[in-house]
Amino acid sequence: MIKTLVYCLFTTAIVIPGAQAQITATARAGYDDNPFRLSNGFNPEGASFLDTQLEFDREFDSGLSFDARLGRLFSELEDANRTTYRATLAY
Repeated sequence: MIKTLVYCLFTTAIVIPGAQAQITATARAGYDDNPFRLSNGFNPEGASFLDTQLEFDREFDSGLSFDARLGRLFSELEDANRTTYRATLAY
């Protein structure tokens, strides 16, 4: 799924003429000490994390715009990992 989305983004950026495209990749790392986790289902210990984002924005001359985002959070705690997807088509 992730590979398919990334390939679609790059194909759209290259193939369609007469539009402005922007691709942004960001990554941030940190440490989460989890001070407010009160549930026994979560590990009360802190953990390191890496949060990555891939964003694609495309504005066409006709007024149509396309926005897609893919995010992935990697954590030392298995219950904190997540993947997010978002796509928006607007006129």
